[in-house]
Amino acid sequence: MMLAWLTAKPTAALPVSDGTIPELFHTREQIMTAMLRTSAVVGLVSLLVAAPTVLKLGLYGLLVGYTGVLALVWLMALNRQIAYHLRGGTFVAGTYALALNELLHFGYSADAHIYLVAFAMCSLLFFGLRVGAAALFASAATLALVGWQIVSVGPLRPDSAIITLTPVLVITVCLNFVMIIGAVQAGMYALLRSLESAWARERDGRIQLEHANSQLEQRVAVRTAELVVARDATIAANQAISAQNTYLSALYQSTLDLLHRRAFPELLQVIVDRAATILDAPYGELMVQEGDELVVQAFTANQPFLRGDRVRRGEAQLSWQTFDTRQPVMIDDYSAWAARRALYDPLALSATADFPIVVGDAALGVLAMGRPAGRQPFTATQVQQGLLFSHLIGMVLSHAQLYDLALREIAERTEAEQSLREQTELLHAQNAELDAFAHTVAHDLKTPLTGLIGQSELLKFGVLSGKIADIPAELDTLIAIGRKMSQIITEMLLLASVRKQADVPSTQLEMAPIVQEVQTRLAHQITATEATLIQPDTWPTAIGYAPWIEEVWSNYLSNALKYGGQPPQITMGADLVPGFVRFWVRDNGPGLSAEQRSRLFTTFTRLDTARATGHGLGLSIVQRIIAKLGGEVGVESEPAQGTCFFFTLPQRITEHPLV
Repeated sequence: MMLAWLTAKPTAALPVSDGTIPELFHTREQIMTAMLRTSAVVGLVSLLVAAPTVLKLGLYGLLVGYTGVLALVWLMALNRQIAYHLRGGTFVAGTYALALNELLHFGYSADAHIYLVAFAMCSLLFFGLRVGAAALFASAATLALVGWQIVSVGPLRPDSAIITLTPVLVITVCLNFVMIIGAVQAGMYALLRSLESAWARERDGRIQLEHANSQLEQRVAVRTAELVVARDATIAANQAISAQNTYLSALYQSTLDLLHRRAFPELLQVIVDRAATILDAPYGELMVQEGDELVVQAFTANQPFLRGDRVRRGEAQLSWQTFDTRQPVMIDDYSAWAARRALYDPLALSATADFPIVVGDAALGVLAMGRPAGRQPFTATQVQQGLLFSHLIGMVLSHAQLYDLALREIAERTEAEQSLREQTELLHAQNAELDAFAHTVAHDLKTPLTGLIGQSELLKFGVLSGKIADIPAELDTLIAIGRKMSQIITEMLLLASVRKQADVPSTQLEMAPIVQEVQTRLAHQITATEATLIQPDTWPTAIGYAPWIEEVWSNYLSNALKYGGQPPQITMGADLVPGFVRFWVRDNGPGLSAEQRSRLFTTFTRLDTARATGHGLGLSIVQRIIAKLGGEVGVESEPAQGTCFFFTLPQRITEHPLV
C-alpha cells in the first residue's frame, strides 16, 4: 500500500502551466509527486533516527531547519491541488536549503553533494533546461563560496570539517561537479526532448486522425443523406411492387387452391380473407343466392354475427343492387347512409364496396368489403382488384358444382367397381375351394372305394369258393372302410357348413365337459396308442359354439395322438391374454420345421402321409371355425422339441378370472 501511495496517479486532470505538451507535464507531475512522497517518508525516518544525535550535539538550528523543510515536503506531498510550480519550487528550494545547511555545518560531506545533485537534477526535471542550468551553476557557486569560506575563515563548526580544503581542491570540486552533473543534465534533457518529440508526434498524428475522421464523418453524413433519399424512393417503389406482387400471389394461390380442390367452404373463406388483406378492408363477406335470398357463406373473423345471415330483397339494398345490376357499387360513408342495415352499426363502417359474382350472364352472389371510420374510399385500382376476386369466386362456385357432380359419379362408379371386385374375388376363392374340394373328394374317397371294391371281390371269391372262415374278418374290413368314408363325408359337410353359416349362436362355454366328450370319442385311439393326457383341474370360461369347439378339440387331440411321441405325452391347458382365452394342446412328437409350419391350416393339406391316416381337412376346419368365432389359431414348434397347437376365443369377463 505504501508503494501504491508513493506512485499514485492524479485522480483528476491537472492544468498545464507551461508550454510543454500535456503528456510530458503530467509525467513530470507524477514523478514530482512520487519524489515528494518518498522524500517525506524517508526524511521522517531520517529525522527520527538522527534527532537524538543532533540534540546531543546541540545542533538545534539544524534540527529546526530540517524539520521545517520536512514539514513543507509533507504538505506538498499530501496536497496535489497546490500549484505545480509551488510544489516543485518548494521541493527544489528545500533540497537546496538542506544542502546549504549540510555544507555550513559539515563542509564538503557526501550528504551535501547528494542534496546539491538532487537540487540540480530536480530543477531540470521539474522546470526545464534553463532552471536546471541555473540550479547547476547555483550549486557550483555554493560549493565555491562555502569552500572559500572554509579555506579563508574556517568551517562554521571547527570540528565539523570532514576534509581539509585548499583553493585548488575547491576549484577542482566545483569543476568536477559542473562537468559531471552538467553531462547528466544534458542526457536527461535529451531524454525529455525525445519523449516530448514522441508525444508531440503522437499528438499531431492524433490531431490529423481526428481531422481525417471529422472529414470522413462529414462525407459519410452527406452520403448517408443521399442514401436515405434513395432508400425512401426505393422503399416507395418496392411497396408498390410488393402490393402488386401480393395481389398477384393471392390470385395465383387462390387459383391453385381451386385447381387442387380444397374443401369448398374452406376455399371460400380463404378467398374472402385474402381479399380483405389485398383490398385493405378489414371487414368482408361473401353471399350466394339461394332462391330469393342472399345467404352468407364466408366472412372475416371479426364479424361472427354474420354466421347464417340470410337477407331478402329490401333488407340489404346495396347488395341486391350489385346482384341485379352486375356492377360494383361503392359508398364513401356507409354509417351515414339512410338505407344501411342496423346489423353493421357496431362496426361504424365508412367506405364500402360490393362486387357482383358473375358466371357468364348469371349472377351467383355478392362479395362485400368494408372499412372502419376514418379510412379512405376504395381507389379505382382496388375496385378492379375486387372485381377480379369476385370473378375468381364465380369460377370457384361454378367449378364446385361441376366437381361435386363429378365426385358423386366417381363415388358411385368406384363403389360399383369395388363391389364387382369383391364379388369377383369371392367367386375366385369359391371356385378355388370347390376345385380343391372336388380334388379331395376324388382323391380321398378313391382310396377307401378302391379298398371297398377289392375287399368285396375277396368276399365274393370266398363265398363262391366256400372259404366261410375268412368272411367275418373281411366283413370287419368292409365296415372299417365304410366308417372311414363316412368320417370323410362328415368332415366335408362340417367344412361346408362352417363356410356357409353366417350367424353363429355363441354362448358361454364350460370347457371341461367339452374336453371330456372329446376324450370319450377318442377313447379307442387313446387306448391303442397308450397315450397319457394331462389337463388342468379348472378351465376358464370363453365365448363360442360348443359343437364346433368340440370338433376343434377333437382335431387337435387326434393330431397329437397321430403325430406325438411313442407313446404320446399330451398336455392341455389355457392362458389368459388381453380380451381372450388361449387354449392349447402340446405333444412330445418330433416337432415341425419352418416350412411345415407355413403349410398348416391350409385346406386339403397333409404333412406326413407316411404316418398320418387323416385326409388333410382337419386344421382347415379348425381355422374356419375359430375365425367365425372371432379368435385365432396358431402353432409353436421346433424340430425335436414337440408341437403346441393353440386357438383363442373371446373371454367372458367374470368376477374371478383365471390367474
